[in-house]
Amino acid sequence: MQPPKQSSDWRTILLLIFSIGGILVMLMGAITTQVMGFFPDPQSSVETSPLVRALVTSLMVTTALMLLPAGWLSLQRLRHQEIRPFQFPKFRPWMWVLYVLIWLLSLVLATLLFDAPSAGWYVPLFHFLSIALPVFAYVYILTGRISIGSNQRVWGVFSAGLLISPALSIVAEVALVLFSLVIVGIIIGFNPENLGTFQRTIERIQAATDLDSLMFVIQPVARNPLTLVVGLVLLSGFVPFIEETFKSVGVWLVFDKLETSAQGFALGAVSGAAFAFLESLGASISPDPAWGATLFMRAVSSMMHILATGFVGWGIARARIEKKYLGMIGFYLLAMTIHSLWNAGAVLSVIGGMRLATSFENIDIFGGMIMVAGVGILLFMMAAMPGAMIFLNRKLGMASGRSEPVVDQEQR
Repeated sequence: MQPPKQSSDWRTILLLIFSIGGILVMLMGAITTQVMGFFPDPQSSVETSPLVRALVTSLMVTTALMLLPAGWLSLQRLRHQEIRPFQFPKFRPWMWVLYVLIWLLSLVLATLLFDAPSAGWYVPLFHFLSIALPVFAYVYILTGRISIGSNQRVWGVFSAGLLISPALSIVAEVALVLFSLVIVGIIIGFNPENLGTFQRTIERIQAATDLDSLMFVIQPVARNPLTLVVGLVLLSGFVPFIEETFKSVGVWLVFDKLETSAQGFALGAVSGAAFAFLESLGASISPDPAWGATLFMRAVSSMMHILATGFVGWGIARARIEKKYLGMIGFYLLAMTIHSLWNAGAVLSVIGGMRLATSFENIDIFGGMIMVAGVGILLFMMAAMPGAMIFLNRKLGMASGRSEPVVDQEQR
């Protein structure tokens, strides 16, 4: 008996073209990165280490591999093959224990071996596992009880979050940086004496030969209240607005296919997971002795991205199904608030730490206060988000008709 035919639509064709194109671009980028390592630019003052090239190559190859399922499923649909509903793999409790141990071991090995001989051959694996394992776990915890849709839909939304959302966000953020530079140029134009001060500061930073001299140079910048204000406005205001606008592109592409609010939430989480995965891998390709801490924080920040975009997807689905457009705006503002709080915690922690580190004579009380406030915000969110994810998974899973997570039959 032949399986029922499924009508192909423009999305399936575009998804196939997008997947093939993305795979080719990523593989060409990986090959180019490796080839450039054999022909370094003698005029360049920046030398890329073999490990960094290996990490960049690994990121591109990994991205190409993660586009394969969407392309394959699209091809299957065009061939009128049956597309099954998406299901998570089945986990037993002992598997989760092993899962966490592998993640922790990956963090430790990445930190200990990043400067070992031939690190480029095996450290990228630890780098990948340090980011990918928690991202998958967050999506599982947040959406494991929700009927999420077909395999093709899930992988299509993931692919959009993996490439389209970051690309649009980067373009918008670059435009924001350029606009900020124009504003700075205008300010300097009205106060020409500031130009000389700015140029001297840049020259002194470039001439710094050790950490102490660098700290001495950046002391006025770190202690300037304008630095804190600009950091909060840009990173806690504009960046969340930009990223939460574009992270949900994948959900918008299946807007008319959404069946429940829970499904919109789950697909939003999938799109946010793809974005967080690529961003975290890309933001952690500069290994150093504190690399483990960097990887840990990038893994934790992925939880914020996934949860926030889940709320955006929830709002999109409510607008589609229940025509609650004001509710969609409310969920979008909630996602922005979560993202803004996380970024504010990071900004306060970094600038407060810089102020304390550059307090050569007296302790900077204000710097200590804002650092404590920033760390407090981050710790609170790190503690609150897992509980919120479990609660939402249970609540929306029941609403979508699935009251249990995907488990092995022997566990029931």
